Amino acid sequence: MNMQVYKYTHKHSETCVLDVGCGNGSAIRLYAGKNFQTIARGSGTLHYVGLDLDSKEINKANEAWASGRYAKKISCLFYVQDITASLVVGPRTQHVIWCMETIEHVPLTKAPLVLALMYEALHPDGRLILSTPAPLGTELVWPDSHDHEFNRHETELMLREAGFKIEDMWGVGCNMRHAKKLLTPERLDMYNKLRLRINPHVAGTVMQALYPEMADDLLWVCTKR
Repeated sequence: MNMQVYKYTHKHSETCVLDVGCGNGSAIRLYAGKNFQTIARGSGTLHYVGLDLDSKEINKANEAWASGRYAKKISCLFYVQDITASLVVGPRTQHVIWCMETIEHVPLTKAPLVLALMYEALHPDGRLILSTPAPLGTELVWPDSHDHEFNRHETELMLREAGFKIEDMWGVGCNMRHAKKLLTPERLDMYNKLRLRINPHVAGTVMQALYPEMADDLLWVCTKR
């Protein structure tokens, strides 16, 4: 397992992205897109680091990167890494930290530490983008595969205690069987009308975007205070 601290000194023209819990590296496709704002804003390059504990997933990520399908303006490294020990980047170096569906796989007692490490690694003007299940009521979203699913209040408290300022929150997943119990009559009427006009799944997606309090998976956008 790679436990070495990665001492990369980014150039002024580089945008640094850290993907915590990168899996097979699929998020690199987002950053490789021609319209990604940090590439499009000038001649600078993007430096991406992906971390995951699963060596098989990291091997897949390296194989996909080696295929040469991605933009030439990106430099990329993948590490097999225990994120509760180190994020292998220097302090205040990362312009974007991307942590999607990962914190719920971290032992409950270690989750605040991981958020503290991300805070330390984030550039003063950077953004943390974090998504995680947020159970509605007592029924877990994925009970068999997660160490702990934080409800929205637990996640908010952890983020604030780590030092982050919460800029925005979006609903990105919804169990309508539970969510309908939280809807006011007006919102339930809106949902039912949407279901008659568009696909029910799309109707649920629209509702959770409009009303994140009814979503069972949330995306948090944070900055440093």
